[in-house]
Amino acid sequence: MGYADQPFAQRFHKLGDQAEAAYEAALPLGKSVRFGWDRPPVTMAKMSEPIKHLPDYYAGSGYLVEVVGCGRDKTLKFRTSKLSALEVWHAIQPVYIFVYNSHLKRWALVYWDEFVGIYQQAVDKNGVKEFSSDGNTYVPIPFDWLEEKGDSGDAA
Repeated sequence: MGYADQPFAQRFHKLGDQAEAAYEAALPLGKSVRFGWDRPPVTMAKMSEPIKHLPDYYAGSGYLVEVVGCGRDKTLKFRTSKLSALEVWHAIQPVYIFVYNSHLKRWALVYWDEFVGIYQQAVDKNGVKEFSSDGNTYVPIPFDWLEEKGDSGDAA
């Protein structure tokens, strides 16, 4: 059974691990420290979206980094709620999006303004979709729309 076919409770225990390992191996913006949540032991249901979607890392070069991943279908399913939350963070500190494709073992690093443009192109071409498991909405972004910057090899 593929990752996408697993129940959310099973996927939760691995959520983001491969992508974050790839980021930590590459460190494309230099030395970084963990900034965002890593499966906190409290419910996030009552958190505001910007607090719920804290970027994953702070890079010493002065950037916040949100790490996301995609797999076999080579499509980043970027939640609409995450976009508006990260916009708040970008107003405080510049944001980069690090996208790891676990199937290709490739990554892309995209500055926020460029990512928002790609996101809007994806909305125009693909529309907004809904996850069948939880009803949250997302925009499908093909990985090949992102400029590939690196090869993580066996990092994840």
